[in-house]
Amino acid sequence: MKTRVIDMTGSRAGRVTVLAFAGTKGKNAYWSCVCDCGTRFVTQGRHLRSGSTKSCGCFGKEQRALATSKAKTKHGKTAGGNSRVYRIWSNMVSRCTNPNFDAYPYYGGRGISVCDRWRLFENFLQDMGEPGPDESIDRIDPSGDYEPGNCRWSSKIEQANNTRKNKVLEIDGTRMTVAEWSRQPGACAAKTIYERLERGWDSRRAVFAPLRRAA
Repeated sequence: MKTRVIDMTGSRAGRVTVLAFAGTKGKNAYWSCVCDCGTRFVTQGRHLRSGSTKSCGCFGKEQRALATSKAKTKHGKTAGGNSRVYRIWSNMVSRCTNPNFDAYPYYGGRGISVCDRWRLFENFLQDMGEPGPDESIDRIDPSGDYEPGNCRWSSKIEQANNTRKNKVLEIDGTRMTVAEWSRQPGACAAKTIYERLERGWDSRRAVFAPLRRAA
């Protein structure tokens, strides 16, 4: 008994155009086809009708490539480290968790950690957003952890004012760090102010007393 063949010549299935009947094998009819990409191939008619064949195979390759690309990209930032915010995040985690990282002794080595939520890059990006061109991550409490509520994007000057070594002085009701006082008119350099404070000088004298000139 001959297999009844339904003529599919000229029909379309996804990216495929059926060109001509290519014969039968058992109960299966085969058709010569051309894909929109230009590739010619032969496939069974039932695969064309069911939709399981939509291309020569190029469609599946494109979908796999797209899935791989999406897996490597989160919120537009490549997981390979091509974005600045990703590098900031990666360095933050490394200095708190990797004993071989140069800065580890000053962070993980003294108990500074990254919260569980921020161990995942997309959570960090969602909470912190993008840094400005001259900004990097800064902990509001220099002794606290990297976590929401204790971190912000700050410039280098702002971060210098927030180091654990910087002392806050109050003069005439105004509170500023030594670094900030040293930039006021008539003030001494920060190094001089620190040296005077260590010798027991009061805040006003330490900041504003003129330097003695050598005779």
